[in-house]
Amino acid sequence: MDAVNSEADKDSGAETSAQKMQKVLQCFSVLERSLSVSEIAERTGMPRSTAHRWCVSLREIGFLDQDHTRDEYRLGLSLLQLATPCCRAWICRSSSGRSSNR
Repeated sequence: MDAVNSEADKDSGAETSAQKMQKVLQCFSVLERSLSVSEIAERTGMPRSTAHRWCVSLREIGFLDQDHTRDEYRLGLSLLQLATPCCRAWICRSSSGRSSNR
């Protein structure tokens, strides 16, 4: 997954790797915590093979976990670890009465 794209990619309107990763992660919700590769492919508009590669890559870095019994994916704990500092800062600002409009 190359996060840096060429000028040709930017000019052509091609999605960046970060945008593709975001599309996969945004498929999940409170109501739909586990999804199959086919469901992810359908929601993102990606071919199933591409969605599968993204799921595997995101699983390898802990952003997705795989339920092997149901052959589905769910958000991984590494996302929580990434969000924790932001959440703590937001909670501290909220409890101190400071504005969170930054």
